[in-house]
Amino acid sequence: MKKFLAAIIVIYISLDLAVAGESLKAYIADDVVKIPFLMVGESQYRLDLQIVPNTNPVELKLITFENITDLALTFDGGSIFIDNKLIIPTLSIGADSYRIELLLTSADPSVTFRLYGVDKCEDSDGDCVSDASDFYPFNPFKSTDDWGQKVDGYPEVFTSADISDLNREGLVENINLAANYFGRYEWEWWAVGPDIDAMLGLADAWCDRRIKRGQLHYFEFVRTNLDLLKSICLTETAHPHASLKWENDAPFCCLTSDYSTYQGWIEG
Repeated sequence: MKKFLAAIIVIYISLDLAVAGESLKAYIADDVVKIPFLMVGESQYRLDLQIVPNTNPVELKLITFENITDLALTFDGGSIFIDNKLIIPTLSIGADSYRIELLLTSADPSVTFRLYGVDKCEDSDGDCVSDASDFYPFNPFKSTDDWGQKVDGYPEVFTSADISDLNREGLVENINLAANYFGRYEWEWWAVGPDIDAMLGLADAWCDRRIKRGQLHYFEFVRTNLDLLKSICLTETAHPHASLKWENDAPFCCLTSDYSTYQGWIEG
């Protein structure tokens, strides 16, 4: 591994714009529907809806909300409120995903909604966009081809654990300055230092991110076995420091014909 203080790896790749790596998709926690991103006209909100027990059709009441317009988030798969309906394009419930429509039934003294429509997502990535219409059929975070389009947010930065907070802050500041000058696009910056264990930790995070977005060229062939998929990705990223125990389980996967000379891209 090259002994730089920080070897900077830049990946220009189609991905979702998330804040602190957190998904902006709605989900359920106990009896609360949590909506991290909701568009209401030109404003953006984060809110929680609590399911009212023993209601049929199901009713939900607003328990918390926060105006997050100043964050200027960009998310084409977010929820939206229009014509008295709150539309959640994708609500994850366990391993399944659903498209939900809620009808506003009261705004005073409390905001309440009634379940108006529900459809189970039957596509590959659970974003309720059919594979035939989905430009990224294995990426639940986006479905349209937005390659090269400018965005409002800044690039996301990922660093290995051996890079100090001070160096990370300086890196982020410089990247943001460059983005202001050249334009803001959906970039990822990955910075790795000299420590092997820290590098492996960063490679692990890289693979988790790529797997969640279906962004591995062998993803479609191995997606039913996430452990195997992760092992192959770690070899592709961090060989010779990652295990090759998976090789006999996936002879079809040809990263190389000779691993004695192969280097993962983070090592190259």
